[in-house]
Amino acid sequence: MTRLYLQHRPRVILVNALVTGLLLAVVGKLFYVQILNHDVYRSRAQRQSTNVEVLPAVRGDIEDRNGEALTTNIMHYSFAADPQVVEHTDT
Repeated sequence: MTRLYLQHRPRVILVNALVTGLLLAVVGKLFYVQILNHDVYRSRAQRQSTNVEVLPAVRGDIEDRNGEALTTNIMHYSFAADPQVVEHTDT
């Protein structure tokens, strides 16, 4: 063994031990999150991604280049009756 190798060997061992320790810490955390605590994180993800919110679809006006309205929204009601559900009465 060379003199330079013997001189730097403790540093190399220390750096290898630190890298190995960090790698083990990351693998341990991954095991904890993905294996031991997967139910908690799955429920959090479903709660964050599943949200039903009804938004009214209001259409905008169409305007020309001068800002004058070409079309506008008007309230319109329509209804229908199902003949199979409605009772026939003679009035």
